[in-house]
Amino acid sequence: MTENTAPTIFAAFFDMVQQDGWRRVSMPGLAEAAGVELEDVYRLGPTKVALIDAFARHIDRAVLDAGIEDDAEESPRERLFEIMMRRYDALKPYREGISHLVGDLRTSPLEILVQGPTLMRAMETVLVAAGLDASGWRGMVRAKALAGVHLQILKVFLADESEDLGKTMAAVDRHLGTLENLAKRYKI
Repeated sequence: MTENTAPTIFAAFFDMVQQDGWRRVSMPGLAEAAGVELEDVYRLGPTKVALIDAFARHIDRAVLDAGIEDDAEESPRERLFEIMMRRYDALKPYREGISHLVGDLRTSPLEILVQGPTLMRAMETVLVAAGLDASGWRGMVRAKALAGVHLQILKVFLADESEDLGKTMAAVDRHLGTLENLAKRYKI
């Protein structure tokens, strides 16, 4: 599998989810749709759940590859805002497929539950990238709070068809303000 194969597989995966639904995606069908060998798909993720985890890691790398500026004058909220917006920018090409995936998974609580560790790891990555501690009980509380905020913002993002993601930016700013107030109040 080459470095360029993963984005091709992810694009085909989300196209299939959009057209046929999550439950109808098969690994052989995905390989065919992506124009790759089945072994390439299995190396990336041997199951649909593993593919979602691989996709989340792909998005993490895209966010981190853009580089993190170490500006001492930026507040944690400003750094989180920047990192979260990078994440939504990286998700933008897959938005339609993600929207269909979210809709399909709403009817399957077990499949949603299985995605919990992937979401928590992604939010820990966001915290660390923003220069915030994600370890210990405080880190766990921060990651869970950020995950809750991300799920609220995701609803806005999926409906935000503007080029600059203005509605998404407003939602990120509003929700991070709420988190900032809670963190100060409870010293987290």
